[in-house]
Amino acid sequence: MPRPTIVIKSVANLSTEAMRRIEALVTLGDEVENEDLDQRLARCQKIAIAKVGDELTCTAALKAARPWKNASVSKMSGFTLSDDAVEFGYVVTHPEFRQQGMARDLCAKILETIKGNLYATVRSDNDSMRRILESNGFVKAGHAWASRQPDKSLNLWIRESISAEDV
Repeated sequence: MPRPTIVIKSVANLSTEAMRRIEALVTLGDEVENEDLDQRLARCQKIAIAKVGDELTCTAALKAARPWKNASVSKMSGFTLSDDAVEFGYVVTHPEFRQQGMARDLCAKILETIKGNLYATVRSDNDSMRRILESNGFVKAGHAWASRQPDKSLNLWIRESISAEDV
């Protein structure tokens, strides 16, 4: 299998067609609600994609800081997030390309581009994402809470601010 090409761009620099393909892949992952997904993707700071040839194989995003969302996650998890914490998410690998390290590599690349407090909310039984987060300095915080998916729960993962002397 050829190595994927990784591209990280601000949403403003992605074409309408690229955004449509990213939305289709995120929908295929079946981890997030599809309602208004196009608008939520459009509000992201950066989106990373991995491609093999012309095929989109993996995606990940740094969402814009949203104090209202951070407050909601804080309440559900019992762990207080700062208003400026940025959510990391929309990590999806196309089923035909899973278990090849693409998500791990893509996540590491996009996470290199940001300093500051980060968090991710992940299904408690998603061991692949847990390993990716741990390898990128995230730790589990707070307590699990009920997901909108029946019989599933979510966990909060955080990566504290990286200061200039840590770089």
